[in-house]
Amino acid sequence: MHIRTLRPRVAFLGFSLILASLGTAHADKWDKEKGDCEGTFESWRTESLDRLRDCTMRWEMYRDITKVDDNQKTIVQEALEKLYQEGSERDAMMALSALKRMGLRPSKLREKTAALPKAAPPAEAAAVVDPEPQPQAARATKSSKPVPVVSEMPAEPEQVRAPSRREAKQHEGRGNAFFKAGQPMEALTAYLEACDADPTYAPPLYLTAMAYARLGKRDMSIDYLRSLKALNSDEARPLVRRAALDPEFKGLRGMATFKDLTGTAVVQILNGAGDTTKPKVDAYVKRLQEIGQPVANVSADRNPRQNTYVYAKTGFEEQADDLRRQLKMGLVHNRPIHWPSEYDIIIVVGAPTQEKFVDDEAEKNGQKKADMEKAAENAKRKKEDKEQAEKDKLKKRMMMIKAMEEMEQPEGPAAPTDPTEVPLDAPEAPAVPE
Repeated sequence: MHIRTLRPRVAFLGFSLILASLGTAHADKWDKEKGDCEGTFESWRTESLDRLRDCTMRWEMYRDITKVDDNQKTIVQEALEKLYQEGSERDAMMALSALKRMGLRPSKLREKTAALPKAAPPAEAAAVVDPEPQPQAARATKSSKPVPVVSEMPAEPEQVRAPSRREAKQHEGRGNAFFKAGQPMEALTAYLEACDADPTYAPPLYLTAMAYARLGKRDMSIDYLRSLKALNSDEARPLVRRAALDPEFKGLRGMATFKDLTGTAVVQILNGAGDTTKPKVDAYVKRLQEIGQPVANVSADRNPRQNTYVYAKTGFEEQADDLRRQLKMGLVHNRPIHWPSEYDIIIVVGAPTQEKFVDDEAEKNGQKKADMEKAAENAKRKKEDKEQAEKDKLKKRMMMIKAMEEMEQPEGPAAPTDPTEVPLDAPEAPAVPE
């Protein structure tokens, strides 16, 4: 799509962003400002596009999305789908944004049209983009409707198409070019189209949240981060963790919803070497504040440290490693937090006394080698002891056999002590004839 064809929708998107900016300030005014919009949404089949457009604008201005239950989502989704499919291009973009903020998408995708004017006349362009709309045009009441900034575009023919990762990447690339050029509003339009082209593709959701954050629309940024986390894919999970440290989301760090979504860690820094490492600790605190990661507590360690340690709870290991890289700490000793702690990551800064660093893996490998050598030595000793025991057992058995053989041999008559003595039981000698 030619870049110049984005002007009408960008102008409307600017208007919708202005409306959305009022959402936070007027989140509690939906009941006062909704008029009969709830009835309009329920009877969407018979309502005109003008009524649906008016109520969608009010919805975007005043409705707190976190308070919308599943029943209401179903009703509003059907109304927004009608506006998305049957309305003009700006209607479709507004409906699409409202759907995606609720984590929804159209049941079928609307084919984008190329039948728009390639360039608007200068006078018309000047009338289209109104960066400072009058307050009365940006506010909606029961008796007045929001004044649209752009004129109606002709309805577009709709065609059903399958989700396309390729098209999503094309829109994503176009959005990245706008974003790098300092045009976040135009980038947002492209990112929304990428989300629409393939709702399962995680990067556009992240980039949409980033564009909203750049434009100061924190609640809408949170909505897209929530949709990103809901994907729960291998592609989405690292992006959710990345958001915790991305400077683009610095303005969202203090929001409880952001912390819950991204798992932003509660960090403590301990000084383990007193005055020697105080400048380094101060530099770490300053750097973490710059990247939007506030330090909850800075204290002195009770024990002097000769090395730097990074402790992390289960699930915060990757974020701890990200912090180590952000602080350019180099190699450190990584340790788990296995005790009850209010902190998710604890950085203990020490003053090393040795020039060469030996990291945990080297220590573990050295200890493992020593353990293996000791185990081999023990096994060898046990084998030798067993062989010696067998030899001793065999020797003892042989001695026993020999003793038994000696016991079984018959004893001969005792030899007389006097050669002339004749035993009493000896037979009489035969008489010698004379």
